Amino acid sequence: MVFETLKNNFEYRGYQLFDLGASQSAQLFFAAKKVNSIIYAVSVVNYVGFNKITSEDYNIILRNFRENIQGIEEYDFRLIQLVCTYDAQNSRGVVSGFYPYWIVDIQNEKLMIYENQPASFLDVTDIVEDTLGGTSYSLSDDFAGGTVSARSFPIITSVIILINIAVFLYLELTGSTVDVMFMLRHGALNYKAVVDNGEYYRILTHFFMHYGIEHLFNNMLVLAVIGFYFERVLGKIQFLVIYMLSGLLAGTVSLFWYNYFSEEVTSAGASGAVFGLCGVMIAYICADRKNFEKIGITRIVLFLILTLYSGFGDSGIDNVAHVTGFILGALMTFLLLRYRKSVSKQRDF
Repeated sequence: MVFETLKNNFEYRGYQLFDLGASQSAQLFFAAKKVNSIIYAVSVVNYVGFNKITSEDYNIILRNFRENIQGIEEYDFRLIQLVCTYDAQNSRGVVSGFYPYWIVDIQNEKLMIYENQPASFLDVTDIVEDTLGGTSYSLSDDFAGGTVSARSFPIITSVIILINIAVFLYLELTGSTVDVMFMLRHGALNYKAVVDNGEYYRILTHFFMHYGIEHLFNNMLVLAVIGFYFERVLGKIQFLVIYMLSGLLAGTVSLFWYNYFSEEVTSAGASGAVFGLCGVMIAYICADRKNFEKIGITRIVLFLILTLYSGFGDSGIDNVAHVTGFILGALMTFLLLRYRKSVSKQRDF
């Protein structure tokens, strides 16, 4: 299962897969990506069951793979070996001593990176972590003193949550977050303040402010649950861009919508950005049935329940921001997935 999922995830991330024929396809596959003047290649060995590939056969296949890549002499060739196994202790003997390797411990759902091995290799760490849905570990040769890899931690989501909490605490200590006029003075979104007074910063500041602890809790709960997962799937920069643009544009559309209908509204909250992440989830699931299977029905149901709770739990629901954020998040994710797919098809070795 892990072996096949890795294969799907490498293809999804724009790697070209190399067919080794039916006799080896269940034991080994190669994935490669050309970046500028470098070819990044990954060999993934399925070291599971009775019919394990031998070290001799593996090294012959590895040598043939390198020799058969078109135009390899024009590029800097780099390769890392991944060994998927239930027996991390005894599986290192299969790998080639000429290239670095990592061990994918299926039993404990961990990526084993030894002290004498590279800590990173393009985006391979993210791909493995997405496959396992767990945490990456850096371990010494005697399997002692493991430490959590920073790459596995959803740093963007965590920082956004901490900023929202810090802003809330500051506002509560200096006034009241349920006082509309107080919130307006401190950066909430209002048409007259933005358009008439030129205070455009409010389009950004408003979605880091919340009306009361319940409003904050609802949004941060959904952000944590969805963000922790999809930050790994999309990549940190893409995740941040989608989150910020959803919040900025949802607030802007809401601002002009209510003014058009002659309603003076002073709004605050991350709902537009959070619903952008809900759009991310739906677009990701609709893009490929395999994505539905990777997330799992339990997690999807949990996402939907939390989203509905967040939306209807707000005392003053801004449905315009919710809908706008959702549509924008879904649209940006769809375009990102299409771009990745087109890049994958255009790669030629």
